[in-house]
Amino acid sequence: MFRILLKYSVFIALILHSTSILSQDGSPWFVADTSYNEMLSQAISFQARADSLMSIAFGHRKEILYMADSEKKGRLQGKVTRIEREAEQLQEWADDIFSNLPVQVGEEQERRDSLLILDTVINDIRVYHYNLAAMAEQEEPGERAPAAGEPEREEKDEAAGNHFLIHKESPYSDERPFEHSFALPDGPFYRIQMAAYGNPVGYDFFGGISPVTTELTDKGITRYYAGKFVSFEAAGEAIKRLRALGYDDAFIVGYFNGRRMAPERVREYERIN
Repeated sequence: MFRILLKYSVFIALILHSTSILSQDGSPWFVADTSYNEMLSQAISFQARADSLMSIAFGHRKEILYMADSEKKGRLQGKVTRIEREAEQLQEWADDIFSNLPVQVGEEQERRDSLLILDTVINDIRVYHYNLAAMAEQEEPGERAPAAGEPEREEKDEAAGNHFLIHKESPYSDERPFEHSFALPDGPFYRIQMAAYGNPVGYDFFGGISPVTTELTDKGITRYYAGKFVSFEAAGEAIKRLRALGYDDAFIVGYFNGRRMAPERVREYERIN
């Protein structure tokens, strides 16, 4: 129970921290970024489900202590194990998203002013709405997934070290599996996490996306990444295309000299270099 209360305290602190970062006119960075809001909502949803399942498992474990029927006790123990595994997977997803949330705020600061319009002030509470016209103007044309029959698309600066392709069909098979335990290069580097699963997925699961690299966590969860980028800008272009394909929860993961860290921090190293 203490663990559950601690987790929810972290949620509240994170939300208050996000909404307390104000600009000069008092508008919060948090509401300026719809993708950030969506990621925060998704992370809280995963965390709430994980904590709910752990609470259920804890209740069942108390029941087991007083069970005399060994057969019923064994069945319930099996159920508890399954519940805890599902909770651990949900926790892994939540942790991954939470660890990348601050980056989303930083990316939106430059365009916040044009995206928010102050409606009114009621009892010192500022009410905003999104400037849909400005948002439409900032949409870059041509950012969509290739339709069936179209040639595959490639990042313009692949020669510089950015690799991301969308083939007509999956290039992976038993003969050419996903790249596991990829050796991270020195310097700034980025990948895009598409998903994390407890059980392996088929080689055609991600369609024609390439390259796909994987990473096994100490909890037995496999993370699936798209692309290899030395440029944050290239990773940003690629994630737009992934979200157009339906990977709404995808997010950029950053590394520097093989060490994972917030993408915005890696971006600073990239600028220095």
